[in-house]
Amino acid sequence: MVMADPNATVYERLTHRHGVRVVCAASVEDCCLAVGNVVGHENIVSASRMNSAIVVFLNDVEKVRKLTQNGIVINNEMILVSPLSSPAKKVMLSNVPPFISDEAIGKELSRYGRMVSPIKKIPLGCKSPLVKHLVSFRRMVFMLLKEGVGELNVVFKFTVEGFDYNIFVSSDTDIKCFRCGQTGHLARACPERQSDPGVSERPGQDAAEPAGDVPPAATVRPAAEGPGAAAAQDLTESEPQAQPAAQTPTGATSAPEKPRTAEPAAAEPRSARPDRKKPWSTEKSSVGSGAVLEPPALTEAGAEVQGNRMETPDTTPVQGDGGDVDMADEPVFKVPNKRKKQGKGQGKKQARKDTKVEERESDSDDCISDSVLTFDSQEEQINVVYSAEDIKEFLRNTKWQKNVVLEEFFPDRKQFIHDVKFFRREGAFVDVEIFRLKKLITRYTLNVTRDIVRSLKALEIEIVELQRLEATGDRRHIEALKSKKAKMNDLLDITAQGALVRSRFKSAAEMDAPSKFFFSLEQKNGQKRFIHAVRTESGDLLSESTEIRKQTVSFYSKLYSSEWSGAQVVEDSFLVGLPKLSERAARELDRELSLEELHEALQRMENGRASGIDGLPAEFYKAFWAVIGQDVLDVLRDSILRGELPLSCRRAVLTLLPKKGDLTHLKNWRPVSLLCTDYKLLSKALASRLTKVMERLIHQDQTYCVPDRSIFDNVYLIRDILDVSRLLGLKTGLIFLDQEKAFDRVEHEYLWKVLETFGFNPGFVAMIRVLYCEIESVLKVNGGLCAPFRVYRGIRQGCSLSGMLYSLAIEPLLNKLRSLLSGFNIPHANASVYLSAYADDLVVMINTQEDVNVLAAILNDFQILSSAKVNWTKSEAILVGEWGGGQPTLPGGLAWKRGGFKYLGVYLGTNEFFNKNWEGSVEHVKGRLSRWKRLVPKMSYRGRTLVINNLAASSLWHKLACVDPPPNLLANIQAQLVDFFWDGLHWIPQSVLHLPKEEGGQGLVQLSSRAAAFRLQFIQRLLTGPRDLVWRAAASGLLHTVKGLGLDRALFLMDTKMLDISGLPMFYRGLFKIWNVFKKQSKGCRSVHWLLEEPLVYGGRLDISGVTVPALSRTLVSSGIVTLRELVNVAGSDLSRAEDLAARMGLRSRRVVNQLLHRWRSALTSEERVQLMDYQHTETGPAEDESFPRLNIAPDLDGCAGPLLECRSEGEMDF
Repeated sequence: MVMADPNATVYERLTHRHGVRVVCAASVEDCCLAVGNVVGHENIVSASRMNSAIVVFLNDVEKVRKLTQNGIVINNEMILVSPLSSPAKKVMLSNVPPFISDEAIGKELSRYGRMVSPIKKIPLGCKSPLVKHLVSFRRMVFMLLKEGVGELNVVFKFTVEGFDYNIFVSSDTDIKCFRCGQTGHLARACPERQSDPGVSERPGQDAAEPAGDVPPAATVRPAAEGPGAAAAQDLTESEPQAQPAAQTPTGATSAPEKPRTAEPAAAEPRSARPDRKKPWSTEKSSVGSGAVLEPPALTEAGAEVQGNRMETPDTTPVQGDGGDVDMADEPVFKVPNKRKKQGKGQGKKQARKDTKVEERESDSDDCISDSVLTFDSQEEQINVVYSAEDIKEFLRNTKWQKNVVLEEFFPDRKQFIHDVKFFRREGAFVDVEIFRLKKLITRYTLNVTRDIVRSLKALEIEIVELQRLEATGDRRHIEALKSKKAKMNDLLDITAQGALVRSRFKSAAEMDAPSKFFFSLEQKNGQKRFIHAVRTESGDLLSESTEIRKQTVSFYSKLYSSEWSGAQVVEDSFLVGLPKLSERAARELDRELSLEELHEALQRMENGRASGIDGLPAEFYKAFWAVIGQDVLDVLRDSILRGELPLSCRRAVLTLLPKKGDLTHLKNWRPVSLLCTDYKLLSKALASRLTKVMERLIHQDQTYCVPDRSIFDNVYLIRDILDVSRLLGLKTGLIFLDQEKAFDRVEHEYLWKVLETFGFNPGFVAMIRVLYCEIESVLKVNGGLCAPFRVYRGIRQGCSLSGMLYSLAIEPLLNKLRSLLSGFNIPHANASVYLSAYADDLVVMINTQEDVNVLAAILNDFQILSSAKVNWTKSEAILVGEWGGGQPTLPGGLAWKRGGFKYLGVYLGTNEFFNKNWEGSVEHVKGRLSRWKRLVPKMSYRGRTLVINNLAASSLWHKLACVDPPPNLLANIQAQLVDFFWDGLHWIPQSVLHLPKEEGGQGLVQLSSRAAAFRLQFIQRLLTGPRDLVWRAAASGLLHTVKGLGLDRALFLMDTKMLDISGLPMFYRGLFKIWNVFKKQSKGCRSVHWLLEEPLVYGGRLDISGVTVPALSRTLVSSGIVTLRELVNVAGSDLSRAEDLAARMGLRSRRVVNQLLHRWRSALTSEERVQLMDYQHTETGPAEDESFPRLNIAPDLDGCAGPLLECRSEGEMDF
């Protein structure tokens, strides 16, 4: 025991609220020294180790609050501190009919304090799955009682449709007897009842006998009010048969020993009798709606009804385990027979029945024979062998002994553990005995685990040796090898069962829903996140846990230390030419935080996410938002005004995720911040505002965290640039820059200046600054928390704002590169591409040595400004085309490569690199399915479909959306998926499996259809996507090469089956193959630009060749007249200059040319002809960024036969 100043008055002032609890393995002295570092050593009054924790008392409650908020640090490990006092009390409500709402009850409870949890209905506890959903007439809530309210013992009287209902409310958690009011036993075991000759030996023996232990049911009020009714009531109360049972001081009732004549009510009122005083204070409420209870002759509780009035004895609810309230002994509310015995002067809670216990009644209802108590498991019943006295005698004989061998006293260890658990549930042991038994069993199981590990290692060595000797053919060695393998399988089964228990594994029958548990079965991040060793800067390898924590904290403390120098010249060169917000948009961002914003942000948060250091998840805020919402808003508004959040919000837990490379180097770990939910609410609300303006501020070549942009945009762009360069023989260089710790190196001062440059108002910048003011981080290393350290730079990965803030922070660099580099010029598109960025994944296009020199200079200057640093060892450079004048020299020791590289998860470049995307795909899918193979017989078809669609096939989607797979690959994988679904036996055609469940199928994914859907999405985005789509120019450059037509998107207005697409890359050949499956119909052009782009050849809307002029398309293509624009340029906007057109086409017959012009004019609508005439009189041409014409598509089923196709409708879909 460690004591402070022995002044008696100090101890007299101490209460439970002055204590804290610290769970750690350190000594009491080290713990007190750590506590003193936070609150001052002079403020510690007393400390001691109690069981597995250290309890420390301080002289000031405010110091307790500070200590629990900050925590302590011992040996570079942060340890959380919890208060001893629990401010919230559990309040039980019993005898609550289901039709009385929680709102009505909450309104009454609010007079005694504030609810800090929703009112929870307590399950009835049925074992059968058919009635497992039933709830009891009991409810539970946690409350902060008002000052002066020690315990809550009241009765609420609710009136519903003319009936009164008494609801009992209590915060007393001791087990009380309904009969005598004493703690420690139940009414069925009450000594007074057993000595009462007027009580029946068995419940329900006499239906007419009043049930003394029955909770009150609805009381029927008189139907009429007035003198007559009052007289009738007085007469009823004066009847001897209606005498109420005597009440105990606890409010319970006792059945009378024998019938007695009741005294007149006027002579001695019920409330005036001292022996019938009730501790319950009665409150009456009226509920306007509810079920109408018809007064039966006898209630379900067994109370007797006389006339139109029903008398029920008063009872007190009994607190059970897990918050259950068990009522008196009666048919509806049955009290479990087994309760914990009284210990240390206080009643024990009923132990939760984890296993089924069969109870056979003896002659007395209160007695149960020990010989017939059995333990029910799924496969066997284990009888109780060792008695409680045997176990107690063992504890007495081995007291103060060390290294006790359990098998010497109890040979069957499984039976011993079972019996200990059983008797503990029965309350046979006091706290000291329970503590010793827990330590004994824990130490025993640890020894067993060590023995299993040692046995496995020994077996592995022996099996390896026997496998080497097996080649000799000696029968003894072969038999020994089989025996050793069988023993190893047995030990592995034991460890596997333990793993299933620790992972809270559910039965396969319960895994048919797409739940978080279902998909988490595939995750294996637990072992990967363990840091076994780290290297210091000098290269030394550290493996001790203390040294690992110390080195990790040192590394990240240095990483998050500021290096910002604030060079004004460099700053001015980067922070110019950036777009600015309009004043209106800036004011919209600057408005005050509202409760609606926070609630919307809360609703968009996913459940099941890791919480911050305070341990309060989003589910907690969702459940209690009606109670705490306004308080959260007030705290956040006050924090914004003060410029600083509370410590719990400022402190984040950093969990480390492994990246590629040597994991002994800490730079190969990615830190992710686990933030408190209130911090996330503020950041998510601000992120919702910032999202609306990101598209105006960020250039289209940066796609990260910008609405309507995707990671696929970057992949499409780089893929098409490489294809255009090879197809047209262009030279270009692509440099992939790897940013070292990109998010973690962003300087805060630089970020604030960037936000101001973009035009954000100071108010909005202040809201973001408060998220990074005086922030701290606590590293989580191998399951433990390290000492907190200050963070002076970096954007927290895990915050809703982080992605957008980083895109804004890197935009000055990208803007500088666009202005100084020459870029890649795309033929036929009049566009240049300078770079492609997805967050910090940056690809820069260069053409000359000057471009490389400019790039290196810009990167060096940007490092001075923002501390951003390029990791040249992980960067790559790809060279395409012929460089006659020599290759440019790269900085940082970087060397050029040929062929391709991996970008954002996809191999791009030559066909050889494309094929790398699919290497091992079949084996990968097989491996994922093999993990579930043993569970397939127990899984439903729904569960098998979930495994296939969401865990196996989904691994292909990212690459399948970007590149085409080799022939037959998808068919091979599809066969594997179907075999897994049927477990080898195919019962119905495969095509039926792919149908939705509503149409008789199973919804099994079809890979070829999914690939076709990806291609249609690509075409849809190409034709109708955003006007500034970054890869559209590169795609147009490729489409311009089709058959010399010189068209891009207008190709999709033609019959593409007639086109020669053999020169296109594989992806685009597959694209047109899918597009040919559909019939297209254009609904006319409302824009002049797309009217002029209408094709005149190969099945376009204005293709008039038909049978009469079969060679017209070939003639028009050779004449360079492919679109209506080119025709108008030759024949005029009224299509009347036949001579010019005949000369251009090389035709001698003017009559034929006039017929052609007439057909074209007829093919145009009157509105389109007016548009052409207006176009002739305009000086400026039409805008080229107008929307693509509307297209209707439908499957082209011509030539397909089948009974279902005969009755098909010709419905079309608006593409």
